[in-house]
Amino acid sequence: MKTIVNKKQRRQAGFTMIELIMVIVILGILSAVAAPKFLDISGDARAAATDSMHGAFQSAFNMAFAAHRAAGLTADSGTGDTQYVTDCDSAKNYLDGGAWPNNVSCDTGVITYPDARTSTITAEDADSAAQLSSI
Repeated sequence: MKTIVNKKQRRQAGFTMIELIMVIVILGILSAVAAPKFLDISGDARAAATDSMHGAFQSAFNMAFAAHRAAGLTADSGTGDTQYVTDCDSAKNYLDGGAWPNNVSCDTGVITYPDARTSTITAEDADSAAQLSSI
C-alpha cells in the first residue's frame, strides 16, 4: 500500500532568514533612536531637583514672612527663626534641619544649586517676604 503525501504538508513552518534579519534591523533602529532619550535623563533629573528646591526655599521664605507678621516682629527683633530673612545665614534658619541641602551652597545671598544654576536672595522687609531671583 502506497501513501500519497501532499507537498504542502512536507513544508516546515517558520521564519525565513530575510524576515529575521529585517526584525533585527528594525530593533536596531528603534534602540538607536530611543537610547539617547533614556541615557540623558540624569540632566533632566538635576534640573527638576533644582526647580523643586527653588520652590521649597521660596515657600519657606513666604511662611517665615507670615509668621513674622503674625507675631508683630520687625527687622531688628529676634534671632534664629524670629529673624527676618535677609541673607544665607538667616535663610537657613527656616530650612528643615537648619542647614542647606547637600550639594547646595549659599554665599553672600547667592544660592548655588546642584546643576550650577544660581538665584539671589532679596531681603525680607516689613511689606514683603524674601524673594529668590529666577533660576
